[in-house]
Amino acid sequence: MATGDPSLLGKKLGGLFLVILGLVLIAIGVSTESTGLVVFGTLVLAVGLILMVLKIMRRNESAPISSPRAPLHHSDIE
Repeated sequence: MATGDPSLLGKKLGGLFLVILGLVLIAIGVSTESTGLVVFGTLVLAVGLILMVLKIMRRNESAPISSPRAPLHHSDIE
C-alpha cells in the first residue's frame, strides 16, 4: 500500500474544489451577465487546474513509469 504525501492530497482536493468553484462562478457570471464574476471564476478555475497539474507532475516524479525497451530493428528481436 502506497503512502501519500498529505500536501499532495491537499493540492488534489484543493485543486478539485477550486475547479468546481470556478465553473460555478463562471456559470453564475454568464447567467447574470457579470463580466467581473466571469473573470474571477476563470482565475479561480486556472488556479485549481494549476494545483492539479502540479500534483500530477509531483506524483510522476516520485514514481516513474518503467517500460521494457522496445526493439528498434528486426535484428534486435533475436
